Amino acid sequence: MNRSENPATDEQQDDAWARLFDLAATLYLHEPGEAQLKRCRIMGMALTDLLPDETFPQLFQAAANEEVVTLQQEFFDHLFVPVSTHYCPPYAAMQGKDIPAPPLLDIRPLFQETGFDPAHLKGLPAYLRGLGRVDYIGFELAFMAILLQNALLEKEAENREALLQTADLFHEKHLRHWAADFSSRLDEKARSSYFKGCAQLTGYLATTFACATDF
Repeated sequence: MNRSENPATDEQQDDAWARLFDLAATLYLHEPGEAQLKRCRIMGMALTDLLPDETFPQLFQAAANEEVVTLQQEFFDHLFVPVSTHYCPPYAAMQGKDIPAPPLLDIRPLFQETGFDPAHLKGLPAYLRGLGRVDYIGFELAFMAILLQNALLEKEAENREALLQTADLFHEKHLRHWAADFSSRLDEKARSSYFKGCAQLTGYLATTFACATDF
């Protein structure tokens, strides 16, 4: 990221990105429920003035009035039911031939090198724990969040910078090349404010974080 001469400012920026990636990951890793709706509403209220050009903060606030049961059905229709007309393949390897060069990273060795195992994410439902593939959008967003969170906790400057550089590499060489396209498709098919907000937040992370990184 653009490292300023003020470490406090850098930490605030890194913390903000970590929170956004963590929220996005949560929305893909857990079925919609009251806890997710509350978190979305709070985040939406906090971001409305900070990101006046983005609509996902308002969408997250509007989602508070939507029915949980309906959102849960939409969750499965969009992400886990290929025969659904609303299905949007949430995997990097299934985004078609329009992914720009450079080619996507082989992320499994990177996950192993950094000790990240999606199956060990806290509170993961059984159907995701046994998914058998690592390129699910929720896993990749969680990986970004964990790298940034660990960087904030790291006391050694060299180790902290290594974590941030890993996040930058993963985003620059992999995530941004498919997440923006996926988010556009999800935004088009989403029927609720909740999933439109989820899609637009994903697109924001895919495009804007790429603009903010500069090691």
